[in-house]
Amino acid sequence: MSSIVYVPTTETVVTVTETSTSVNTSTITNEVVVSNDQGPQGIPGENTALVSVGTTTTLGAGVSATVSNVGTATAAVLNFGIPQGIQGATGATGATGATGATGTAGAVGATGATGATGAVGATGATGATGTAGAVGATGTAGATGATGATGTAGATGATGATGATGTAGAVGATGATGATGDTGATGPTGATGASGQEFMVAQVTGSYYYRSPSTAGITATANPAANITHFSPFFVPSSTTYDRITCRTGSGFSGTATVRMAIYNNSSGRPSTVLLDAGTVSATAANANQEPTISQTLSAGWYWLAWNTTSAATTNQFIATVNAANLFNPLLGQTTTTGNQLNGFTQSVNVTSGFATAGTLTPVSQVIVLWLRTT
Repeated sequence: MSSIVYVPTTETVVTVTETSTSVNTSTITNEVVVSNDQGPQGIPGENTALVSVGTTTTLGAGVSATVSNVGTATAAVLNFGIPQGIQGATGATGATGATGATGTAGAVGATGATGATGAVGATGATGATGTAGAVGATGTAGATGATGATGTAGATGATGATGATGTAGAVGATGATGATGDTGATGPTGATGASGQEFMVAQVTGSYYYRSPSTAGITATANPAANITHFSPFFVPSSTTYDRITCRTGSGFSGTATVRMAIYNNSSGRPSTVLLDAGTVSATAANANQEPTISQTLSAGWYWLAWNTTSAATTNQFIATVNAANLFNPLLGQTTTTGNQLNGFTQSVNVTSGFATAGTLTPVSQVIVLWLRTT
C-alpha cells in the first residue's frame, strides 16, 4: 500500500546517511511517493537504512521548510514542516450585485415645528366695481330743527286813535317770591356767660377714681367665670391724664388668673369702640391690686371701663359693686321701678387676642369694680 504526500511549491529531496540528515529543495513541482509495499530486492549496500514519514506541519508564509528525524539512523521517521504560500495580490473588484428588494417603510416621523411666517406678498390689483345695490328703504324723519333766529323788526306804524277805556280786568295772581338776598354780616360776639356748676368736682392728681355715679358701695365680691367682659360707666369732669387702670382681688382669691382691662368710648349710653386696650396682668395673690401702667388722656365726658379674665383662677374672686335692691340708676335706666339697680353690662366674649367693638350686651346689677389713677 502506497502513501502520497503532496508538496505544492517545491520538491524535497531527502538524503539520509548513517551519521547525518540534510534537506535540499528545488522549484520542481512534483509528488514524493513513499511506499511501504514490498519492493524488489535492491542491490546490497552498506549500512542501508529504512525511512518512513512521520508528521507534516504547515508553517507560516516566507519561512524555510524543515525536516527532522525522530527515528534512528537505520529506521528514520521524518517530520516535515512545509511553509504556506505567500498571499497573492488582491483580485479585481467583482461586478456589482443585483439591487436588493425594497425594505418596508419606516414609521412616520413626528411633525416638525411650524416654520416662520413668510413675508407679506404684494397687494393685488383692485377688483372691478360691483353693481350698485338696491336702494334702501326711506329712513324715519329726523327731529325738527331748532327755531331760526327772529327776523329784524319792521318799522313802527303810525299811532292810531286812542280807543275808549275798557273795563278793568281781574287782579292777576301773586307772582313767585323772589330769591333770598345775601346774608348780612355776622354781628359781634356776645359777652361770655357765667360759669355753670360742674357735674363732679375736678379730679385730684395721684388719686384713684372708680365707676360713677355710684349709689351703692363696693364692699362686695364676685366670682365671675372666664371670658365674660364686665362694663362699668366712668365720668371724666375735665380733660385728665391717667397712668393706671386697676382691679383688686378679694380675700378669698386663690390660684392664678389672667386679667385683661380696657377703656371704651360711650355711644348713646352704651360702650361702643375700644379707646385703650391695657393688655394683660397675671393675678396670683388675694387682696392685691392688679394694675398695668397706661398713659391715656381723656377729655370731659362719659366712658366705660372693661374687665375680663381670659383664664380664671381656682377661686376667681374680685371686688365688685353691691348687688343692692330697690335702687334706681339715673344713668343706665331700668324697665321697672323695682328690683336691683343696673350697675353696668356684661358680654360673653373671648378677648385673648384683645378687646374689640362691643357686641350684644346684657344689663346687670353687679359688675367688677375698676379704678383709673390720675397722674
